[in-house]
Amino acid sequence: MQWAGGSTQIFFAAAGDTIYDVSVSGAAVASSVTSLTKALLLSTVFTTSGGWFLFWVNGEDSPQYFNGSVWTTPAITGVTAANLANVWVHGARLWFAEQGTMDAWYLPVDQLAGSATKLSLGSSTQKGGYLVAGASTATGAGDGIAPYNVFVTSEGELVVYQGLDPATSATWALVGTYVVGRPLGRRCFQRVQGDLLIMTEDGIFSLLAVMKYDRAAALETAITKPIEPLWRDLVRLYGGQEAWQMTLWSRESMMIVSLPGSDNTNDMQLVVNTTTGAWATFTGWPASCFGVYDNALYFGRYDGEVWQAEIGARDGDDPYIVRWMPVYSDFG
Repeated sequence: MQWAGGSTQIFFAAAGDTIYDVSVSGAAVASSVTSLTKALLLSTVFTTSGGWFLFWVNGEDSPQYFNGSVWTTPAITGVTAANLANVWVHGARLWFAEQGTMDAWYLPVDQLAGSATKLSLGSSTQKGGYLVAGASTATGAGDGIAPYNVFVTSEGELVVYQGLDPATSATWALVGTYVVGRPLGRRCFQRVQGDLLIMTEDGIFSLLAVMKYDRAAALETAITKPIEPLWRDLVRLYGGQEAWQMTLWSRESMMIVSLPGSDNTNDMQLVVNTTTGAWATFTGWPASCFGVYDNALYFGRYDGEVWQAEIGARDGDDPYIVRWMPVYSDFG
């Protein structure tokens, strides 16, 4: 997780029961957060009039935020704060998904704590399940920009609202409910080039395409259409696990899909060129998660180390091994 305030940046990694400062290479420095129940954290950066804040939840521990120097546990009322399992920012508010329910919660504008208000999504869905994640996006240009707050359930229903303030009916309205495959993990949204991508068992889809086509037609527009057989195989292997992740590295026009795994034996990632749409597989990185810090790509390994990727001329201490097949021509 990256905290950025002005020109200052700090990089954090969570492992075991502790959050570490990994901004500088060498031994990680333990922060004051040393009693995590689960190290898979969902986080967002929230900028208010009071500064820059990195805010995390995990659905089991009380949420905390970092202000550039200290971690603080906010006093959130109206909901059991430890049950908040996902977090995102929309309309200058912090939004949350509550563990095991169809309820989203939001705080007052520009606030990190206080009384949370519930938005129940049950009446907008038909398949049941629970709320997995949410994300904020916008479409259009100029005066026609429309802000969307997007929610996805465990059964693959996308609920899209337009507007910023749920308490004001004149500026808040349900756009529609759309059906996709079941989402893969809670890190299933990624904003790319003015669109919002959703990662599901059917593939990775553009929100704009999902809103335009039905589920069958949307399958033909999937970002993962060129690798559909491989995608199906990977879903069969890892679909029930929550550590799926999409990570955008804008500097290199690449997005990495990190696959779940329990140890160093899973060292494959899917990588797509966000400009051309071309896919490749990367191997040799036993990565459990990825992050971008100071515009460079990093990954956390299953052995508790954090490595910078795509730098230097060696794989750790080993030279690169290249297999090259030129275009074949028979000269007779």
